[in-house]
Amino acid sequence: MKKLIIIVLAVVLLAGLGGGYAYAQTVHQPMVGEKLIGFGPSGIAPGNQAFIMATEFFLTNPDCVSEITINRISVIKADGTPIYEGPLLVGMQGEEFTGTLKPHQIVDAFLPYYIIVYELGYDPNNLPSTNPKDYWPDLGYYTFEVSWTGSKVGLPLIGSSWEVTTSEDTEGNYTIPSTSAKSQMVNMSQVLTKSKSK
Repeated sequence: MKKLIIIVLAVVLLAGLGGGYAYAQTVHQPMVGEKLIGFGPSGIAPGNQAFIMATEFFLTNPDCVSEITINRISVIKADGTPIYEGPLLVGMQGEEFTGTLKPHQIVDAFLPYYIIVYELGYDPNNLPSTNPKDYWPDLGYYTFEVSWTGSKVGLPLIGSSWEVTTSEDTEGNYTIPSTSAKSQMVNMSQVLTKSKSK
């Protein structure tokens, strides 16, 4: 039986980087205006490499008429370190999303792609092994920020995160996800002025 996680990573990483490294940043550029925020874990459970977690984000334009523009995204580790800033990369192959989200269109972003390529810096054509436990990171938590603009009379961008855990069986295979959970992303407006404490 093939290892599910290896198949997923092969699809994700063998697609190539397509110049994406140019977007990796070390300093977070704050987003001004409307942004959609979600968070989720990805990586190998600490102390027990039998569990691997992954998060996928789904973005939806709920409007029936207006389109929504995705300006850029940021992926930030729980300690505040940005690992990626740039255009939205969708699907398990990290293809750059161009154009606008049409009414009721849905796109997805696979968090492990950003981590393996931009945080860890692996070249998909030169992975250290076929075993993901040799190069997947320890479990970490990440914020996923999406800067967007749309019609003043249109509905706001919405989204959700899907967190999945796959467990290793006695033969070392990763089969059907053992647990999964979904959470709603939050829409808010960002201003750059700091509020004064009372």
